[in-house]
Amino acid sequence: MRFSRRLLFLGAVVAGLVAAGVWSLSEPDGIGSVRAAQGPEPMAPQALLAASNSRLINISTRGDVGTGDNVLIAGFAIRGETVKRVIIRALGPSLSTQNVAGALADPSLALVNSAGAQISVNRNWRDNQATAILATGLAPSSDLESAIVIDLPPENYTVIVSGENDSVGIALVEVYELN
Repeated sequence: MRFSRRLLFLGAVVAGLVAAGVWSLSEPDGIGSVRAAQGPEPMAPQALLAASNSRLINISTRGDVGTGDNVLIAGFAIRGETVKRVIIRALGPSLSTQNVAGALADPSLALVNSAGAQISVNRNWRDNQATAILATGLAPSSDLESAIVIDLPPENYTVIVSGENDSVGIALVEVYELN
């Protein structure tokens, strides 16, 4: 995600939830990074992240999708010792209904593991896994949007969102833990 402002960090601890945002780690165009966690009681972010029962159940980011190397990239990690079922979504057309100008018309997503191997790809969510995606209650509202339901072992992952036929625009990428 590209930013055009100097570093700005916003954080809050409210009823056990840590929410944070960051804008621009470098000037003029840069890359931002954020960490967040959820816990049972309000506490300092460092303590919350260290708590054994802390877990993040959803993360998302919205950004520009260009062509070539200028795609939207999001990273996430599965931690612990058990496999987690997640749904990963790449939304574009439905953003238009939320008054987002320039939404990506036809997003595609790819999931890559820490070894750099592409382990799943989706271009239109109804093309495959439609039953599993519908069962989550998180099916995209447009058939042109992308989604993957997958069981993932503990590891670091990267989601790459691009536009079909080199289309460009704004997309939203989301990861939800399902179990």
